[in-house]
Amino acid sequence: MTFHYTLSKNEKVLMEITDETIINLNEHEVFSKMLNEWILKAIPEERTPPTLNEIATVEMIAKDLNLVLPENYQKSTVGCRQFIHQYRDKHNKLMAVFNNIKGQLLK
Repeated sequence: MTFHYTLSKNEKVLMEITDETIINLNEHEVFSKMLNEWILKAIPEERTPPTLNEIATVEMIAKDLNLVLPENYQKSTVGCRQFIHQYRDKHNKLMAVFNNIKGQLLK
C-alpha cells in the first residue's frame, strides 16, 4: 500500500519557516484511525475477516439447526455471509416455533 501526499502552496510556505520538519504521525491518534479506515477499505471483501458477531451467528445457526460449520468460516466474511443468508430463514422459523412452545409451557 502506498500513500501519497502533496503539500499545498500554503503548507510549503509554512514548512519553509519551521524549525522542525519531521512529524511523528504515531503521536497523532486521528491519523492512526484514518489510516486504519483506509487500510480496511482497501481489503477486498473476500479477504476481509468476519466480525465477531458474524462468527457467533454462524455458530449459533449451525448448532441450532445441527449443521456442520462451514470450512474457514472464522477467516472468510463471504463464507459467513453466505451461510447466514442460506440458513437464516430456517433458523428464524425454528426459533419462532421454539419460542411459541416455550411461551405455551410458561402459561
